[in-house]
Amino acid sequence: MTIESDAKILRELAKRCRDAAASQDRDRTKDQWRRLHDCRMERPMIWIWVILFTDELEEITNLRCEHPLFRQKEQELRVELYHHYIGDDYLLEPYLTLQASRTGLQKGSWGVPFARRTYEGRRPFEGGAADVYPDPPIKSLDDLNVIQPVEHGIDEERTAENRKLLEDAVGDIMPIYVSRVPVYFREFFAPAVTNMRGMTQLMMDMIENPEGLHRLLGKMQKAVIAAHDRAEELGDISRADQYIQSCPYSNYTVDLAPNVPATHKDLWCFVQSQEFTGISPQMHKDFALDYQKPIMERFAASAYGCCEDLTHKIDILRDIKNLRQISVTPAADLEKCAEQIGSDYVISWRPNPTDQVCATFDRDRVRRLIAEGRDILEKYGCHYEINLKDVLTVQGDRERLREWVEIVRSVIE
Repeated sequence: MTIESDAKILRELAKRCRDAAASQDRDRTKDQWRRLHDCRMERPMIWIWVILFTDELEEITNLRCEHPLFRQKEQELRVELYHHYIGDDYLLEPYLTLQASRTGLQKGSWGVPFARRTYEGRRPFEGGAADVYPDPPIKSLDDLNVIQPVEHGIDEERTAENRKLLEDAVGDIMPIYVSRVPVYFREFFAPAVTNMRGMTQLMMDMIENPEGLHRLLGKMQKAVIAAHDRAEELGDISRADQYIQSCPYSNYTVDLAPNVPATHKDLWCFVQSQEFTGISPQMHKDFALDYQKPIMERFAASAYGCCEDLTHKIDILRDIKNLRQISVTPAADLEKCAEQIGSDYVISWRPNPTDQVCATFDRDRVRRLIAEGRDILEKYGCHYEINLKDVLTVQGDRERLREWVEIVRSVIE
């Protein structure tokens, strides 16, 4: 195949995505998201975040493009079209995203290799989730010179080449949005510091060497803030650089728009600390939140939480001045969280995907579980979205998520 034939495939998909976006009741759905984020919920919103079972969908696995960049964008567009088919409150954005090529990443984002070894006889992601553990590169907190933070920089020549390829192919159908944010734009500290030290040793550090751990976190925070400052100074932050694991339309932030310059005070910030789920609220504050807050509060609004249990940490999260959304995950106690949060923040309620669609698809069970959650959230006057997150499999059933959305709508509306 040639670039021309790849471009033809991409053009067809781009037209379908553009038309799908135009077919959505965008103004109405945006308004409903804004009302939710204002804690004036019109109705609970439904969102399926990240489709991880693409190997089960023939329309996505049978890619036709051969050029690596076009093949990547072909898959992204096919996933977008499938997500549109599902029928949740996801909004397709009528532009194609290109990640700018960054400089200085030859040794990784922190200058140290995050090597991972697999258990003997197993491959990562074989049969489902990864079965791996890190080989921590920092053996002692007395030697932090091994960490070499990356300064924000863009490989302009390579980025321009990739942009031209995509613009020549589909630029007359949809604009190409070049994301130029720094590598640390979504640095939450917890994942990186866990990879640097290893989970067991990190928890030991909190007890045996808290001063050393604070030095490490302080060095990381300084690098992250410097990267944010530099990116904003260069105009490398765009209105489209917003990510909260659900729809970001709100009255606190600007609307998504490709290649339109923005500042931190225009945008959402998303932060999580999954690796710290097992530590106390005080330790979470000391070793995570105190380092995250100064970065989060540069933004217009913040969302906190991914898969971690925040049941006993709601009080410390209230110290975040611009906090707007809190994740309540399958590991959390929904009622205790709802009671603490009430109507103060949006709850991103994340039912267990295994219960809902992955291990089986028991429609009556889905109705019961969603109704039970709805009743708890309504009891405490909560404003909430239902976010089915990290769906690893639908057991080859292409229609399952579409039917799940229909069942959930019938329960909550």
